[in-house]
Amino acid sequence: MRSIRAQPATRCYGLRQQNATRVVLAVPCKPLRHRAAVVNATAHAHDRTALANAQAGALQGATAVLSDVPEVSVKEPVAAAASTRPRVVILGSGWASMSMIKALPENIRKYYDITVISPRNYFLYTPLLPAVAVGTMEEGSITEPVRRILGTKGSYYEASCSSIDPLHTSCVLILLLLLLLLLLLLLLLLLLLLLLLPSQGSYYEASCSSIDPLHTCCVLTLPLPLLLLQGSYYEASCSSIDPLRKEVVACFPGDAEDCFKVPYDILIMGVGSVNNTFGVPGVREHCQFFKTIEDASRLRKRISECFERAALPNTTEEERQELLSFVICGGGPTGVEVAAEMHDMIFEDLAAHYPQLMPDVRIRVVELMDTVLSTFDRQIGEFTAQQFKRSGIELVLNTRVASVSEGCVSVVDKCGNVFDIPFGACVWSTGIAMSPLAQQLKELFPEEQTHARSVLTDDFMRVLGSNNSIWAFGDAATIAQPHAASRADELFEYADMNGDGKVDLVELARVLRAASNRYPHLAEHAAHLEAKNSR
Repeated sequence: MRSIRAQPATRCYGLRQQNATRVVLAVPCKPLRHRAAVVNATAHAHDRTALANAQAGALQGATAVLSDVPEVSVKEPVAAAASTRPRVVILGSGWASMSMIKALPENIRKYYDITVISPRNYFLYTPLLPAVAVGTMEEGSITEPVRRILGTKGSYYEASCSSIDPLHTSCVLILLLLLLLLLLLLLLLLLLLLLLLPSQGSYYEASCSSIDPLHTCCVLTLPLPLLLLQGSYYEASCSSIDPLRKEVVACFPGDAEDCFKVPYDILIMGVGSVNNTFGVPGVREHCQFFKTIEDASRLRKRISECFERAALPNTTEEERQELLSFVICGGGPTGVEVAAEMHDMIFEDLAAHYPQLMPDVRIRVVELMDTVLSTFDRQIGEFTAQQFKRSGIELVLNTRVASVSEGCVSVVDKCGNVFDIPFGACVWSTGIAMSPLAQQLKELFPEEQTHARSVLTDDFMRVLGSNNSIWAFGDAATIAQPHAASRADELFEYADMNGDGKVDLVELARVLRAASNRYPHLAEHAAHLEAKNSR
């Protein structure tokens, strides 16, 4: 039995995540299962840390974009008691959103009116999804209801968000102006007190994020438990965001007609991502995706069907070989873990019931790069490849998928050769793409949102162009960072140690190694040059 220890993210400042959720897996000492799980745990830890580090005015053009959004029949919200607390709307029930909610103190509702909107009313512990697919764990073991996590901190709506309007302020603007005047008066009183009582002072548990010399003040970032406090949860899908009215339009899952509006003062997006098919024909029709608990159940059912049909007396040898051929498209963390778990299930569990079928079983991983787990340290990928080779899992590297048809994957190798791989079940785990809601938000701020695959935020997860009213994190967001090429002059000066205006291989390796702290992709280039220089 596996033991799981999950530690939520530590205290956040200004919605900037300090540490990613850490996951430690203790697994049985079965050779393949143990090594694959260790590799996957390392990969997931790396991925979560990179995600946390990569995340945590200018509204022109938003009206034009919003005019293109299709008309949706939206019900006005039922009148509720007026609240003077700021309204915080959180979209999504994944890692980022739930980690944030768990970090909120129990008395958050005294300060903020929090609403959670998500079409999925539970949190899914995705690293163990492959174990559910092969029956090692039950579905309930890796899910947690959103309402249980949220508790009394707020409200939940089971719905999907259909639109976001971040510009409309209505009476909120007047209230903000009044609050601003009150704050100015308080500031004057504080200045007078400081002048009259120079020996006394005040203490604030906060970090100064910026200093404004024009207004003689510094911007204090309060700890997250003081910044955000507690709210409501709605099981719904947010289908669009309206920045003009500062509203989101949410719909009940699977019912585009049952929609309602939710106003906000602060919007927090943790809507995650969707499967990326890269436009490959036939993927949606013939492949198994692997992002939800339903996907895991479907894959488990499909594997069982393949073995039952292969065991029938009227099944031909060719049909049996096709049914017992399992293909995983994508050699990332998900694809590697699925392949390892599938191998263990077949050769340790099903082998006792179908011993005559084992010689025909083939598990293949198709990967575009020259190694699996290519986004991590190369040693991890090489170690995984060695373990797969020993266990009989085939790696089809430097190969891309051209199309998928019923029972067949057509692939192209780096030499342009096309060949077919038959399958009984094909799992598609090649990567992620932006959710439609994140894509819509990007289009509202075209000048600031220049990233092709993600919503850009500042260091505190505030969406660029949203006038600091929208935050985004998780798979939906990326922190805007300067490219290494933009610092070429600075890096050259650092590398040119002898000042001769030239950079040799030793100097180049040195500067790449130094710059890899900020630009991790340079580390592999530095290692290559260092190995070359040592010869």
